[in-house]
Amino acid sequence: MTSGNGNGGYAFGDNGANLKIYTGMGGGGGGRSFALLPGAKHDWELEAGRLYLNDVVSIACNWIAEKVNLCPLVVEERQGDGTWAPAYDTGLAELWVKSNDNYDSFTRDLAMALSVITSGNAFLYIERDAFAGLPIGLHWLDERYVFPLYPPTGERYLDYWRYMVNGRMLNIPKEDVLHFRWGIDPLNTRLGLSKLKAVLRQICLLNEAAGYSVSILKNGGVPGLIITPEDSNDELLDDEGGEIESQVNRMTRGDNRGRTISLNRRIKIDTIGFSPEQMALDKLPNGAMPMVLAAIGTSPEVHGLPSATKTYDNFGVAIQAAWRSGVLPILGLIRSTISRRLMPEFGLDPRKYRVVHDLSQIPDLAENLNDRHKRARDNFTSGGISLNEFRAELGKAPDPFGDRYFWEITAQQANQAGVGIV
Repeated sequence: MTSGNGNGGYAFGDNGANLKIYTGMGGGGGGRSFALLPGAKHDWELEAGRLYLNDVVSIACNWIAEKVNLCPLVVEERQGDGTWAPAYDTGLAELWVKSNDNYDSFTRDLAMALSVITSGNAFLYIERDAFAGLPIGLHWLDERYVFPLYPPTGERYLDYWRYMVNGRMLNIPKEDVLHFRWGIDPLNTRLGLSKLKAVLRQICLLNEAAGYSVSILKNGGVPGLIITPEDSNDELLDDEGGEIESQVNRMTRGDNRGRTISLNRRIKIDTIGFSPEQMALDKLPNGAMPMVLAAIGTSPEVHGLPSATKTYDNFGVAIQAAWRSGVLPILGLIRSTISRRLMPEFGLDPRKYRVVHDLSQIPDLAENLNDRHKRARDNFTSGGISLNEFRAELGKAPDPFGDRYFWEITAQQANQAGVGIV
């Protein structure tokens, strides 16, 4: 890494700087993008805060990240007959598993998945050996402090990534950074765009509902109160009002909640706002939650969260849908970035090598045995596979006369029975 002070002549945070040259690429500028949601006059992104601290987002992100780590990365080599077989000792798969000397690949993958989902970007710094410059380690960079640097004149798309850490600004050559980008942010084409940005209002709703519910519970189930004299012609002196307020608070909060309140004068107590029942706090989050989870690629059923459609029968379907919509796209992004950026580092020709994820040991993706047998039986009776292929699907040994199709077997049986075939 090289340190730098100031912008060093690079565009940084000035949206629109590269529109002149990079119109075809968007050319949105150097810093982080910002845009209000449609119809909004409030900064919901600022209001939502750190998305990974929202309970629903955290549950879903960690579920996806854990599943991503269950799928080993494998390098395969194309054989002479066009098939693919595992290629050993290429160095790439070993590096991916090793990660670095400080933490393992499981820890790194959790951080990467969280970064991609919440920000649309994940960054890994490539540590190199001092002699040949070969990659020897991969270090996660906090995407909140990584920014693109490029000439303000726009003749180059990207030169460096600036990483702000411990009060220092480090300019990292683009060759030393793996950027896992979810699509392209139209306001800044050098960065990706999180799908969660479209549901920031729903995330804020979940945060507010949780915060309000906790506040009400801390107040003994008592919402905000207004204390006034029962007689409209009477008035409370400042010290009287303060004493009554303190006494009511003591009797409705903490270990004293529920105790009897004894006052030396007649007062009237009115509530401010609405009760949790009036605000339908048990229903509002249930409307926002599916939208947030859908943006991530999962659903309430997957995580055991409240859902009006949740049943035992559709749990397996929900799990497989979460793999297809949430996990597999992240795996695809990882493979695409590695193929484009890391394979050349190890001299692997993409025409002869490829990276895949091994999904063979994932129970959630395994086809139900009954469904598999039914599919094989349907393929056999429709003439799509032979008897031996059908038996192989059932896990049975081949039949000596099994290289025949269903119509051949039925025709032979009909002839033996003396039934003519038209």
